[in-house]
Amino acid sequence: MAVIPFIGGKLHPLHGIYDRGAAEAVRLSIESGEKRVESFLETIPYQRMEEEEFRNGGIDASFIMNVNTPEDYERALRMIDSRTG
Repeated sequence: MAVIPFIGGKLHPLHGIYDRGAAEAVRLSIESGEKRVESFLETIPYQRMEEEEFRNGGIDASFIMNVNTPEDYERALRMIDSRTG
């Protein structure tokens, strides 16, 4: 079982919370050569945690972001600087 954030219309499995039973699904996915992180979600039960649930709990969901490009990286650095500076 897992709880996976669903933010901005997308699942974010790297920010999920998993029970130990998910480890086998992850291992099998890696060994099969699958490159999509989401692939093992097709083999385990999970619940989506909607953005509204984060807000209702007083949690800023901006901690979930993709960093795939140099521009994304720069945006992440600016976000960190604004919070620590």
